[in-house]
Amino acid sequence: MYLDGAFASVPVAAPCIEAVNKVEELLKKIGHKIQKKNLELDLKAIGNCVITLIAANTYSVIKLQEIQLGRKATRNDLEPVTWEFYERGQTLSAYEYLIAKSHLYQLTQPLHRLLNQSDVILTPALAQLPLLIGELSTDDEFERYLQKNTEFSPFTSLFNHAGLPAMTIPVMMHHQLPVSIQIGAAQGSDLLLYSLAKDLQSM
Repeated sequence: MYLDGAFASVPVAAPCIEAVNKVEELLKKIGHKIQKKNLELDLKAIGNCVITLIAANTYSVIKLQEIQLGRKATRNDLEPVTWEFYERGQTLSAYEYLIAKSHLYQLTQPLHRLLNQSDVILTPALAQLPLLIGELSTDDEFERYLQKNTEFSPFTSLFNHAGLPAMTIPVMMHHQLPVSIQIGAAQGSDLLLYSLAKDLQSM
């Protein structure tokens, strides 16, 4: 299944789309039926929940290190984006953390339900070709970093947020660099993904 509407609306490089088309044809050859479905998700609300959870987790990890080292973290100890998450995490309550976790679970349930009706979801692995070193820098301004990260990789994070298994597979080369696709599946379907990867590798 190829899914529309469930990912950030960003430009996708032509070779990334070509890689998906190649895999679609391979899957059809071995007897799979490809469907295109639309699934609208509240990506803004999902993003807000994720930022809350990352901030809380970042703060807890650094707080533990502060206890171990016997000193407070300083801005010079951390990359700017990490420092921003750390500062945000300091302001969060346990209530806010739990609400964000519960809300994220609810927001991703439509994806779970859809995967109960279909075997796998096929997407590009990335929206852009591999970046040069430094092009996606954690020294960047916080909101700009988040936007650039979304523009580069809008597909893989949704499966992480939903707690679903997914894999990326390189399927072609472009300018001597691999271009990959992603295949996601329902909870507990890890073996299905491995089996599908084996089928694709043999072709």
